[in-house]
Amino acid sequence: MQIDSPRWQSPHLCPLCQQGSSLTFCICPACAHVVLICDEEGAVYPNPRQIRVQDDLSIHHAALCPVCSSAPLGHFLAATADQIQAAGFRPGEYV
Repeated sequence: MQIDSPRWQSPHLCPLCQQGSSLTFCICPACAHVVLICDEEGAVYPNPRQIRVQDDLSIHHAALCPVCSSAPLGHFLAATADQIQAAGFRPGEYV
């Protein structure tokens, strides 16, 4: 039996799909920058504190990390609770 790590979401609605619990915290494997990625639409929000549809990076094919420009968004991993907290979020600001 394989047990996967939990996937942490923002409690906010995705501005694109309007679904709750669809914005997953993900992290750049190169520089540890945290973004939100919509599980429904694939929208990528580079600033988890300011989730705006006009900031969606998924419209750029083969987009790279907005901070280090070295890792493609498709290589980002689900962020752990420790990584989310290191990005400045407190328990209760992610579910």
